[in-house]
Amino acid sequence: MKTEGQYFYASKIGDWKSYYDDGTVSETYSYELGELSGPDKYYYPSGKLRKVTTYYRGDLHGKSTYYDPSGEVSHIRFYSLGELIGYSYIGEDGKEVPTIFLSNDAIVETKFKNGQVSRKFELKNGSYVGEYLMYYSDGTLHGKQAYDNDIIAGDAFEYYPNGKPKEKENYEMGVLNGKQEYFYDNGNLQREAHYEIGTLHGVTIIYNKNGTVRNKYLYEDGRLIEIIK
Repeated sequence: MKTEGQYFYASKIGDWKSYYDDGTVSETYSYELGELSGPDKYYYPSGKLRKVTTYYRGDLHGKSTYYDPSGEVSHIRFYSLGELIGYSYIGEDGKEVPTIFLSNDAIVETKFKNGQVSRKFELKNGSYVGEYLMYYSDGTLHGKQAYDNDIIAGDAFEYYPNGKPKEKENYEMGVLNGKQEYFYDNGNLQREAHYEIGTLHGVTIIYNKNGTVRNKYLYEDGRLIEIIK
């Protein structure tokens, strides 16, 4: 992935862009004196918006809007100096529903404008617990993961709109641990890696879409030791 921007001495400044491997823009964002500041826009490979967030002195702050690949708003998050404080979504009347604050115990559902559920999760004392489910605007499962008192734990899955797996990874105490797999939309493996307590360790394999191996890398405690192929 290519990234471009400016530095002032050792600090990032001004507007920055990141790109997918095919050259399409994946993210646009800005820095002030080395800290993220202002709007940060993420894009799907199709070019449609994925999410729009706002930073203040390096922290998420204010409103963040998330989009389905179809272009519909899936849900809205509200942050205060890096802390997630609430959720909302667009109701069937096209208006934002009142903010659901995380200080409450609740089973929360956010929805697309068409009424389909976009997110479903449970809060206890403002913390995520149990299964967190994500959906596309047609009701197809987008992803699922589990939380234990705000800490992600166990297997996490993400799926393409066609139902095929996109990502599969395992977490222990909030950090990646074990095998991580990324897939192409045809079901073939795109990337296979291994983590030990949040750090790349072992052989990482990158595949072409037809299933053949493109590259192999050997990592040890997060350090690239060898390019095998």
